[in-house]
Amino acid sequence: MEEHVTLAGGERRLAGILHAPGSAPRGWAVLVHGWTGCKLGPHRMFVKLARRLESSGWACLRFDLRGRGDSEGEEASAGLGGMVADTRTAFLHMRDRFPGCPGILLGICSGANVCVGALSEEPRPDGLVLWSMPTYGSQAQARQGLVKTGSVLGTYWNKAKRLETWKKALRGRLQPRMIAKAVLSPLKDRTGRDGRGGEEPEDEATLDRKYLDALSRYEGPLFFVYGTADPMASRGRKAFEEICLERPGESRFEEVEGANHSFYALDQEAELLERTMDWIQSRWT
Repeated sequence: MEEHVTLAGGERRLAGILHAPGSAPRGWAVLVHGWTGCKLGPHRMFVKLARRLESSGWACLRFDLRGRGDSEGEEASAGLGGMVADTRTAFLHMRDRFPGCPGILLGICSGANVCVGALSEEPRPDGLVLWSMPTYGSQAQARQGLVKTGSVLGTYWNKAKRLETWKKALRGRLQPRMIAKAVLSPLKDRTGRDGRGGEEPEDEATLDRKYLDALSRYEGPLFFVYGTADPMASRGRKAFEEICLERPGESRFEEVEGANHSFYALDQEAELLERTMDWIQSRWT
């Protein structure tokens, strides 16, 4: 069953889709997209995962962060702290709707950073799934933005050489605004133009320390997945492996061979979803 839901995110209404099995769920998950995404996930990956979770007896909420998709607010005023607050709203909605069930957060790219940020308040989720999670920090983010933009341009260049792409263009099925957004978004000044420095009650460095401290003390299980062709994977994995060596809970790191930041190839996407489902079901049967 798929149901449209509206969440009260402070002064904004957040739009989401709830997937729920016909009987009491075995657990529930909240899916968190990245800066330029929406509740569909890259190439509808969140839709596919949500339906697989539902068919296995789990409830799942995929929602639009403020200023994205069908949610209220301006994207330009949505900083990381606001995204964390929205995710806490979604998390508490699911916790209240399905009391007594285990609940997890899953995020991709900066959505994974947001999931970690949600650990900074009680109550906390029972586990996190973190896809393509980049490091924190304004300097690292600036470098990563340049690297990611180069990677995205390479992906679209390869697509431009395919006959299928030109057929889509002739039929008017390409989305130039979304392509431009994907290419240019990583270059945003995250301390200013995206609202990080305006709306947020704490500066970037303070938030980063707060979130990383919460991660280091978190006792629940973590599942990190990176693509070997993701230009940000090496830095991200190394940074979080170092933190996880000292934290009290279980941490698992896996890689999908040849995958880029968003796991675009169908076989790589299928492998990512399969590994994620296996990890979830191995812990909460």
